[in-house]
Amino acid sequence: MAALLRISALAMPFLVAVTARSQPIAETHNTTISKLIEILRTEQNENVRYMVASILPQVVEDDRARSTSPITIDEIAGLLGDRSDAVRGDAASALGVIGPPAARTVPLLVQALKRAEAEFIHPGQLGPSSFSGDQICVALERIGTTSLDVHCKYGGYSSAGP
Repeated sequence: MAALLRISALAMPFLVAVTARSQPIAETHNTTISKLIEILRTEQNENVRYMVASILPQVVEDDRARSTSPITIDEIAGLLGDRSDAVRGDAASALGVIGPPAARTVPLLVQALKRAEAEFIHPGQLGPSSFSGDQICVALERIGTTSLDVHCKYGGYSSAGP
């Protein structure tokens, strides 16, 4: 319940700003994204972090018609090094939603994929049913990466790789 109240509290400034038209909508969305990222960086409760991370791709999707700033893209990419695989996966999903403008994050996505494989893949195993590797592969595909030495073979979500 507290987590839902915290997320609702994040949405309130956005709703007030849009209603009052005191800021351009794109600027307000980037502020909302930045607030979500700040919570992910500082929150200790893993349930709250998971819930906040899970709404990040949708907020970015809503912002896609406008432009997501390079600073915001970099902030999202910074989450690819998070301690939580779920947060890393949702950050990758958000970057995938942004698409080609997030191309400069490809090296970080590849690094995050290698980390996910090291943490979750064991010899003779394709991978767990859901882990950040799936989301990272989809993000790489949406960004337009096809020529890297990336083997996206998890979950059946991606057609990239061998």
